[in-house]
Amino acid sequence: MKHIFTTFAVSLIFCAGSFAQSAQKLPPLSFDHYALYVKDMNVSAEFYMKALGLKEMDCPIKDGRHRWFYLGNGQELHIIQGDNSKIQMEKNMHICLHTTDIKPYMKHLNEVGIPFESWQGKPGESNVRIDGASQIYIVDPDGYWVEINDANTK
Repeated sequence: MKHIFTTFAVSLIFCAGSFAQSAQKLPPLSFDHYALYVKDMNVSAEFYMKALGLKEMDCPIKDGRHRWFYLGNGQELHIIQGDNSKIQMEKNMHICLHTTDIKPYMKHLNEVGIPFESWQGKPGESNVRIDGASQIYIVDPDGYWVEINDANTK
């Protein structure tokens, strides 16, 4: 039995070392896009343009079910018309966008009539996270949560 355990331990150490060496050879990754299934592509597109001021970009998929939006820094939001009835929407599972100043977004959302809330669920309020960032949450027409914060500016 001791021999089996020793063999297993040596194998585990060897595999872990091989994985670490392999991972070190990988080039760095960066975020590219987030894709959401939506019930009505046009309603969702209008929401993201109105709520967040996103600019639509050319979508190479010409099937009438896809629209793409530029988030900045080479990042995109793709909305795809389809069945999202099996997706469970929860605040903990959200898209997060950051900005240099959250207050203009709060003002804008109030002006265009899109409700927002703090993490705790207080309507029309923001909250400050433990790292000092202010944050708010909105929910899109399909129930997807979107966090807006000023995390990288503190």
